[in-house]
Amino acid sequence: MFLFYFLVGYFVVRYVFSVWKYKHSSYYAVTGNPFFTVRFDKGRYGEYCTYLKLRDLEKQGAKFLFNLYIPTSHGTTEIDLLMICTRGIFVFESKNYSGWIFGKESQQKWTQTLPRGRGSHKEYFYNPILQNKGHLQALQNYLDKDVPLWSIIVFSERCTLKNVQVTSPNISVMNRYDLLPTVMSRLECSSSVLSEEDVEHIYSHLYPCSQVSESVKARHIENITLR
Repeated sequence: MFLFYFLVGYFVVRYVFSVWKYKHSSYYAVTGNPFFTVRFDKGRYGEYCTYLKLRDLEKQGAKFLFNLYIPTSHGTTEIDLLMICTRGIFVFESKNYSGWIFGKESQQKWTQTLPRGRGSHKEYFYNPILQNKGHLQALQNYLDKDVPLWSIIVFSERCTLKNVQVTSPNISVMNRYDLLPTVMSRLECSSSVLSEEDVEHIYSHLYPCSQVSESVKARHIENITLR
């Protein structure tokens, strides 16, 4: 009986701490999404976990925005997560997948291999590097300042990047557990090109794109469905 109450107490404390941590995060401040909505949505929770890996960089002046709807000639494009700092802007595409991942930078489709019984099953998905390339192009067009941009594709810890080939120097593909070391390495090898005032200006310029109406979000989904 003692063990039962101990375990109940442990999980209650853990839950309360998780909610408190979430409510004091930039992710909640920007999105306003309830904890339960995020925790039980695979895509949103993946974005939040990606942010948590980088959260300490806020102490160094980095600023984060989430679910930005950037205007384009055909409507909008949605960026999962971006980080603005004096080195430039890191644009993250979060993929909360499992299984084995195969793909080359130039390929239109990548492969996800999942176990099924004694064999395996393959699923195909749009190359996230090309997906994020569209995000970077839209972002560069929308900004009123020439800013260095990095494309970071982040897969969950639940998958294995079995054979992923990337050659472009401004692109990285990794599991979430390698995210912070990769970003830190990028920061250490880059020089500051933006002032703190520039960072604030870019943040203020992009922030409205993370606060769009439900009708804008609905049109975005409709446009994706029609393509």
